[in-house]
Amino acid sequence: MADEEKAFKLAEKICGWEGVAACECYAKSLTESTYDVLAKTENGQLVEGTIAGPRDLERFLGYIDVVVSLESKNFRNYPNFEER
Repeated sequence: MADEEKAFKLAEKICGWEGVAACECYAKSLTESTYDVLAKTENGQLVEGTIAGPRDLERFLGYIDVVVSLESKNFRNYPNFEER
């Protein structure tokens, strides 16, 4: 399976999570299973991270759950980036 196809499937999976409006994944050149991920939540925040396996994917999901519940109070994201 090509890196592009894996990245697409990863983005599809992340977009299926509650609270995620859009997602982009880019394969890193370091290994074939490491991806940079950028997700936009339904409340308008961007969440970024690097996923290198199933454990990191679970952590990313947990982080998105926190971001969605915090709305614009999260200090590690870019709240209301569309307003700028």
